[in-house]
Formats: sequence, C-alpha cells, structure tokens
Amino acid sequence: MAEVPQEKKKEVSAEPLLPVINEKGVRELLDPKNPIEEPSIRYNMDTDVCNFLIQMGEDYLEALMEMACKLTKRRDAEKIEVEDLILALRMLQPCDQKSEPSKTFADYPDPKE
Repeated sequence: MAEVPQEKKKEVSAEPLLPVINEKGVRELLDPKNPIEEPSIRYNMDTDVCNFLIQMGEDYLEALMEMACKLTKRRDAEKIEVEDLILALRMLQPCDQKSEPSKTFADYPDPKE
C-alpha cells in the first residue's frame, strides 16, 4: 500500500523580523534615503513624534512576538508559524471596554530627558 504524503505546514521563524523590531531597523525604514515611490509625510515629522511612533511600534511588536512565542510553546513546537502570529494579532486587538487600557502618550518616556 502506497503512503500518502502528508502536507507539511510551512514554519516561519521570528528571526527575519528581529532586525525590524529594534530601533535601528525602524530608523532605517524611516530613513529618507530609502527609495519611496510616493511622497511621505514622515519627512516632515518632528523628532519627538518619530521617537514616539518608534516606541509604540517596538512595544506592539514586542507584545505580538511574546504572544506568538507563548502560543508556539503551547503547541509544543520549536518555531513560530503564521497561524501563531495571526492568532496573536487577534488576541492583541481590543474587543470591548473591559479590555486592558492601551498606553497613552504619558506612558512613554520623555525623549528630552
């Protein structure tokens, strides 16, 4: 009897995301030297606004990766899969008034200090 090949799930490692998560990676994405097809408002952003957005992005990605890692461990797997990231994204979305309050501008450190 011939064996039916089982479809193997495509595994995605978090390693390609790590350069984007850190501040240097985010700053490289915001660098005006990077070729961009259309004009971008980010060229006119104040440094404080840019730093605030970078911090928000880092916090969100850190929470996303932490949740995806927990889901991966729960499955007893060694690598993060796309399904883990999708479920983590759904879990991080606020669903009602009872959800944990999100951070405000006051929760982030003052860049001038």
